[in-house]
Amino acid sequence: MPTNTAVRPSKNLKSKRPYKKAEAPVFQGIVKSLHLESIFTDDKDLALKAMGVILLGYGLGNSFCKNMVTLSYPVQDELTREGESWFTARFTNGPNDLIFTSFWIIAFTYIRALLMKSYFAPIGKRWGIRGSKLERFEEQMYILVYYAISWSSGM
Repeated sequence: MPTNTAVRPSKNLKSKRPYKKAEAPVFQGIVKSLHLESIFTDDKDLALKAMGVILLGYGLGNSFCKNMVTLSYPVQDELTREGESWFTARFTNGPNDLIFTSFWIIAFTYIRALLMKSYFAPIGKRWGIRGSKLERFEEQMYILVYYAISWSSGM
């Protein structure tokens, strides 16, 4: 039997049909086509390394990496004071916003994977949750944390 198949126990336990385990085909396909299996092991690893390269470039003064990490189009008008912090300044939109958004997509992918596998999985295992219910528990805990932070920030 191939290594990526398993036997699914049915409810009546008479049938033992093999089925293919769930994989991340897009990620694995890209990694395999570029022969990078030894560098990237999972989505969390890919997102962490991509963020590291971007933040290193930002620290070294690369303008592309700066556009990924910071907003690009401050508005200078009568409501904006000179030297105002980016946190309170006003911005308009432009093409570099796509670059900025792409970084935060990578960042939130990493944060989600980190929280789910490093924090919520051990909690679920400690509470006796196993299998697909553990995956569901991890997802629901992430959603709880995400919405709690989003709601609190919005209020």
